[in-house]
Amino acid sequence: MVFLKVQLRTTPSGEKNRHNPDAINNNEYFTGAYSPIFMSRNRVKDWDEQAFTVQASGRQCQLHPQAPKMIKAGVNNFRFAEGKEHLYRRMAIREVARVQGFPDDFKFIYNDTNTAYKMIGNAVPVNLAHEIAVAIKLYLEGKGSSVEVDSEVIDAKDKINERFGTAFTEMDKVLVQMENDYANQEKWQSYAKNNDRATFMLLFEKDFPTMAAERYEQNDEFFRRLFGDPEMMNQVMDTVGSVLYERLKKSFIYDPKSGVINEATPETYVEDIYAKPVK
Repeated sequence: MVFLKVQLRTTPSGEKNRHNPDAINNNEYFTGAYSPIFMSRNRVKDWDEQAFTVQASGRQCQLHPQAPKMIKAGVNNFRFAEGKEHLYRRMAIREVARVQGFPDDFKFIYNDTNTAYKMIGNAVPVNLAHEIAVAIKLYLEGKGSSVEVDSEVIDAKDKINERFGTAFTEMDKVLVQMENDYANQEKWQSYAKNNDRATFMLLFEKDFPTMAAERYEQNDEFFRRLFGDPEMMNQVMDTVGSVLYERLKKSFIYDPKSGVINEATPETYVEDIYAKPVK
């Protein structure tokens, strides 16, 4: 009900997507045309589904769940449901702030609405920041052994940095967003459940360049390097694909009594640790 009240009071941004003075408590949304890249995927989640990762861009912001999911019209081609076009709008600044865990009394100060989306998209989600702070406190108190760590994964970022001279830490969030987008698609969940690693990687490597192109504007320097260096592209695909496969495999639980593989919705990690590429 609270979310509905926010929805009813939401207004479009001002001219040229400047701040709309009539917007109350940051309840305004970015307006404008949708790019072909944006329209290459469904950008709508249902009310009871996990939201997409929040983008640091107003133009690339996910669409509000009041609209039906977009309809696939072809390869990398989605359309708004006929007769429902008026329902499609980007989520408002306050709405994506809620997705990131910001309380409603947290004020965002800006002149350009895209600046607000960028602040929220680049922020560490509030609950995640809390968990990190708790873990740090435990370590400082000498209780680090009580912090849960996934012993099966290690950090592979230094390997890519050393080999290709990149500042991989600047790309952590973009790559994690890409991983999350894959992990939350039923198609890729099915691919992981029903295929071995080799087949999954073939499918992933075919699709990855398209997904990377969608993220180009978030760090154009990195992506120019990525698309210009086939060896680097292969290394990044192998790293992200391996982590994605293991993550999705763990999202399915085999019941030996019934012989049924039960699906478990993958968690959306805003911070991740990349697995060492499997030999």
